[in-house]
Amino acid sequence: MNCRPDMMLAALLVLVAVIPAQEPPASSATQQEDAERAVRAVLADVRQAKAEADGDRFFKHFSATAVCLGTDATERWTLPQLKKAFRPSFDQGLRRPSVLIDRDVHVTKDGKVAWFSEGCGSFGTTLSSLFDSGL
Repeated sequence: MNCRPDMMLAALLVLVAVIPAQEPPASSATQQEDAERAVRAVLADVRQAKAEADGDRFFKHFSATAVCLGTDATERWTLPQLKKAFRPSFDQGLRRPSVLIDRDVHVTKDGKVAWFSEGCGSFGTTLSSLFDSGL
């Protein structure tokens, strides 16, 4: 991995979030809407945790089997590897605020599978365009 840790964190392409099981709603449309709201809430909290340098909150959104991909072909991390690489930045209080530009969330009719893509800008010395996606 030859990227700076702060850029790798910003460039993660896969985020695996677990949506808790819920009672089945009255219709599949409602189920889809509820699941989409839950996914959007998780994504917003991940972004806010990065902005606040809250590593515990950030990492709780990843499943134990999560695999994160970066923009370089060699950037592939399991959750333990991700924590090892980025925990120091969080512990040092290095905040990673970003501006959400666009977010697209899709959910299956039964509300059990969701995928997303989003574009955002990250502030450093200049505004950088980033892209995240996940299942």
